[in-house]
Amino acid sequence: MATRMLQSRMAMPWIRLSMTSSMLPPPSRKETNDLAYLSFFPGIPGSGKSTLCVNKMEAELCRMINKAAESKAMIEDAFHLAPPRKVIVLVSDEVKKKYWPLVKIEKTKTPSSVLIADKNAPPAGWTNVVQACSAGKSIAVPVLPDTTALRTTLVKGADQYPFSLHYLAVCMSRVMTRPPESHAGKLDRATDLACMVVVKFYSFYRGIAAEELLPSIQGALKRGGVKMSCEPVTVPFFAQQDLPSLPAELSDALNDALRIQYEYDMVLKENMTREDEQVDEIENRLRRLIEKHGNELMSLAADP
Repeated sequence: MATRMLQSRMAMPWIRLSMTSSMLPPPSRKETNDLAYLSFFPGIPGSGKSTLCVNKMEAELCRMINKAAESKAMIEDAFHLAPPRKVIVLVSDEVKKKYWPLVKIEKTKTPSSVLIADKNAPPAGWTNVVQACSAGKSIAVPVLPDTTALRTTLVKGADQYPFSLHYLAVCMSRVMTRPPESHAGKLDRATDLACMVVVKFYSFYRGIAAEELLPSIQGALKRGGVKMSCEPVTVPFFAQQDLPSLPAELSDALNDALRIQYEYDMVLKENMTREDEQVDEIENRLRRLIEKHGNELMSLAADP
């Protein structure tokens, strides 16, 4: 049985089983068949989710599971009386099929597991999280950056956003430092309009202020009949709380890019291509400025 399971996982490279998952607090004997978790990432490309999934998420999920437990007695009961739960990481960049149906299938197969959905989950995707949680009777655990990154950005003529421009700039810099054609999800320096792809993801959160993001997630889950953890997993994104101002030329370019994306989304309603001179110009401008200020930007980020 163990051999068949290993062979099955090897045939599905987008699924990783944690080698140390046996140490995760299991559900109590009473809730062994019911208590499960699905962790997801309301973020954008370059936010470091895949690195977190490998390096830090187990410890954070352990903390969240303990926090979500009803009492100290339940935790003690869980450690001594119930079998351990699996931690499963589903890697979206390596999936060749539609991702969220695979999440639902995996949660149905292993309903008591802790599943980490290694995929950006903007507001339009929260219904997928609801469906996956419902399929596996799971509690949803959102993973968010801390308040240094989670700060409202107002862009004249282009609404508001829950993440700071510093966050956008660092995420964009991370994407642009990926070697050409190195990224399984095909988003790296060789990708046409790579900078504007990051801007597009950032714009999926348009109209939401920083203080509204978590209530928006909670509302979407509640409407779908899904429970959320007592609190989100909060991950430090920047190395320090007090950040220097972005270079004015970079800040101006990011604002212009957001306005162009707004125009495409709200007025033109068509796919963006380099045939549009303003798109070609802003992509080249962003690439030049990200490269120029790359060292400074990367020094701001906390080690993932």
